[in-house]
Amino acid sequence: MTTNNNSSLNFPLRLSLFIESVNNSTLNVKTCKAITGGGLGKNNGKMPGRTYGISAWRCKTGSKLAKIAGSVCSACYAMKGNYLKYKNVRDGFIKRADSLTHPLWAEAMAVQIRRYSTGKVFRWHDTGDIQSLEHLLMVVMVAHATPDTRHWIPTREVAIIKQLDRLVKAGQVTIPSNLCVRVSSHFVGQKPWRTLPSWCNTSTVSWDDAPDTCPAPQQDGKCLDCRKCWDKTVKNTNYIQH
Repeated sequence: MTTNNNSSLNFPLRLSLFIESVNNSTLNVKTCKAITGGGLGKNNGKMPGRTYGISAWRCKTGSKLAKIAGSVCSACYAMKGNYLKYKNVRDGFIKRADSLTHPLWAEAMAVQIRRYSTGKVFRWHDTGDIQSLEHLLMVVMVAHATPDTRHWIPTREVAIIKQLDRLVKAGQVTIPSNLCVRVSSHFVGQKPWRTLPSWCNTSTVSWDDAPDTCPAPQQDGKCLDCRKCWDKTVKNTNYIQH
């Protein structure tokens, strides 16, 4: 067992030690859930696999956009309804956000994903967003350690993406083939981001020129057999505003 946040190590060595630690982990699922602030979200009515979300009020960019009319975040589903109404729901997402600093967070996430999502898909941040470069590096490590799971992480944190890209270009970090990073446009109807690293994909909301659109609204809000969000060959996914 080793800590996941030993940033003093170069990334290849850190990743190697991390995967070895996951392979030999003595953490049980109950402990992993406690470490990660409650564990993975169970399959909901829409998603075809497990999820992990943190408080939307902690979004670096999204919390600012939420105050701007016409932004996607101004109508954020994770800042209203049951997410706002019930204290236990709000507190649960805050607890997950606070858990990111636990030294065994990444290992506990990998152990759970291997248990519940091997051979399946996994969505990061059905609520919330990347908090830091270290947070994103841990997600990359978890994806490397769970190669039989397809990961999708949407984000608006372009500055953090560019920080990671500097490490990628320097040959210090590799983006695993099973991780699809989609950078989301900030405003309804806005075209996709263009000045992004080559390993990034994009997503838009109600973009009129999108070649195709998420089929969930015509499928009772469910993905069913669609997996475009996880498919790195699909450069942009377009959603209907909701």
